[in-house]
Amino acid sequence: MLRRAASDTPFQKVVYEDRLREVAGVPAWLLTVAAALLPAVTAASLTAVRHSRRPPSAPPSPPR
Repeated sequence: MLRRAASDTPFQKVVYEDRLREVAGVPAWLLTVAAALLPAVTAASLTAVRHSRRPPSAPPSPPR
C-alpha cells in the first residue's frame, strides 16, 4: 500500500559508475584467474611430460 510522505522533499537521483579495474589494459579479474590457474596447469604439464618420458616397465617374469 502506498502512502503519502510526511514531507514533500525532492528525491535525489543516484548515479552509479562501474569501472573495470585494469592493469596495463588487461582486466584485473582475468589476471587473477590466470595467476590462480597457472600453477595447476604447470603441475599437470610437468606430470604428463615426466610420465611420457618414463621407460616402459619390464614384463613380469614367467613363473618357474
